[in-house]
Amino acid sequence: MVKGKLSARGQELVDSPALMGYVREHLARVGTEGYVPACIAESDLCSEEMAARLAAVPPMPPHNLHYGSMVGEDALRTAVLGLLVHAGVLPADAFTAHQVALVAGVGTALEMLMYAIADPGEGVLVPAPTYAGFYMDLGTRDELAIVLAQRSADNEWALTPEALDAAWDAADVPIRALLLCNPDNPLGRVYSHDELTTAVAWARAKGIHIVVDEIYALSVFADNASFVSAAATLGPDTLGDDVHLLWGFSKDFGVGGLRCGGVLSHNSNLLAAIDGLGYWGAVSRHTQWALHHLLVDMPWIDSYLATSKSRLRDAYQVVTDALDACGIPYVPAVAGMFFVVDLRQFLDEPTWEGEARLWQRLLDNHGLNLTPGSELRAAEPGWFRLCFAAFDASVIAETMAAIE
Repeated sequence: MVKGKLSARGQELVDSPALMGYVREHLARVGTEGYVPACIAESDLCSEEMAARLAAVPPMPPHNLHYGSMVGEDALRTAVLGLLVHAGVLPADAFTAHQVALVAGVGTALEMLMYAIADPGEGVLVPAPTYAGFYMDLGTRDELAIVLAQRSADNEWALTPEALDAAWDAADVPIRALLLCNPDNPLGRVYSHDELTTAVAWARAKGIHIVVDEIYALSVFADNASFVSAAATLGPDTLGDDVHLLWGFSKDFGVGGLRCGGVLSHNSNLLAAIDGLGYWGAVSRHTQWALHHLLVDMPWIDSYLATSKSRLRDAYQVVTDALDACGIPYVPAVAGMFFVVDLRQFLDEPTWEGEARLWQRLLDNHGLNLTPGSELRAAEPGWFRLCFAAFDASVIAETMAAIE
């Protein structure tokens, strides 16, 4: 054996890095002069308020220096449920604290959940365009294939049974779950009650799990839109053991660096499996202490969320006003911190190679980093995701207006 040689799976990570190209460029350039990061779905709009509130958290008691539950302390799990009920996301009786498993972020929670319900080589059905990170979450260690159900602008990007049927029929692997992101990343739309009930009924007819990533549930910024959780749509009595929800702090509270998110499920076997996996992705007890102190201060939470939504709405307006003025089409959004822009008019040819050249040109000439449609698994080249809350919206707007 050659000294220092990696395993086959270790070498595969070296040869084919899990992080997408646009993310690697972001990490290399972030903080440099002239760089405009519009590719990372996070919010910096309320960071000062959050940092100040975290600085006021009381000192952590000594007992938190020691091991605790690997899927979250009861106090934080109870507080998370209290937040989601208070905010109108969950019905009061949807879950108990012991039906919540908290680990180091929603990406970790999703990977653990899928590890427990699907075997290597099996598939997960996902609507497209989709969140590019799902490929890393599901493929890197779980070794699952993503099967795409393409949505279309022709019906306002709704997920239809016809699209699900087409994806199911075309799949060359057994499908174990339907994975939805609601509010949707990258489209910034919310699923309607009818869409959710139809999708759940379709999945149940196929005998597969339904996983709903609701990480942006508290970031619906449009006055004319409201979020409907799968738990509220179905009701506690009909959630069953096949519908599982995800939620975390990273997006709604702008604290992606603190790493805390979780699975909410009525499936006791699934929760037991995640409890066994939690050792490899537990949330620091210091982080749990801090987050718990945020959640028990509900007046501050209410104020923070109202401010966050207002600033998201304002930033979105600044960027879309600029796009309207220069004639760049986009898909209107009501939630999250991103939306999809149509840059097909700027392609030198309508191919994925042409899209890659446009992405590189935007980066080289304007310092602008967008998520390309190839990473979103869009149906055709030229559709990019634009994130508007992690950087000065006026600078993003000026940069978009300068595209040639």
